[in-house]
Amino acid sequence: MVETELRIIFGCIGIAFLLFIVELVRRRALIEKYSLIWLGVGVCTGLFGLFPAVFMTTARMLHMHHLTLVTLLLIIFLLLFSVHMSMVMTRLSRQVEELSRAIAIKRKDSIDA
Repeated sequence: MVETELRIIFGCIGIAFLLFIVELVRRRALIEKYSLIWLGVGVCTGLFGLFPAVFMTTARMLHMHHLTLVTLLLIIFLLLFSVHMSMVMTRLSRQVEELSRAIAIKRKDSIDA
């Protein structure tokens, strides 16, 4: 009984998360490029909640306890996401520097003219 309730709860959490991400994209609070990551997280949460046998089988195949597998997957996700965000921040920092230089040159040109 408890297992069925947990499956329903995780399935509902996954669906609610998907709807939340779609709403953020609709309101333009999250761009589509980044929404794909979070849509994937929502789908995985919902699928693992609704079909835990797949998750348990994967854990058994890897000779791991299911909680160890969850922790490992979360750590891998967080590491990959952190690297991705660092790359995005680096690109944006370079763009800000280029724009700052361009503005400084235009201001200097307008003062000299």
